[in-house]
Amino acid sequence: MALRIGLPVFVQPKAGPARPVLVWHAELRNSGTISLRLKNEGNAHIQVSEVAMYEPGAKEPVASHASLSYVLPGQSRAWELKARDGALKANKRFQLKASTDAGSIETGIELAP
Repeated sequence: MALRIGLPVFVQPKAGPARPVLVWHAELRNSGTISLRLKNEGNAHIQVSEVAMYEPGAKEPVASHASLSYVLPGQSRAWELKARDGALKANKRFQLKASTDAGSIETGIELAP
């Protein structure tokens, strides 16, 4: 029986603190889904376990996705989020909430057409 095991190894940068720098982009697709992309421009990885987009002041998300995903420095990751019916409009601002290994993240994001 053959067994293969992968073990990530993360190395600290030589100079300065290790930290991810996250750039989020959301785009409305014709299918009524949101293409949510995260680019890590920092020098440390981040592990994202859940993302959700909310209308300002709402308690329930208009779209969400849960999975464990690493985003390494200089790389990006995309998710396709299925939205509730009628909740999406291009050029509208939403509140993005993400659960990561570095803690919770909340930021405003505009839904591009």
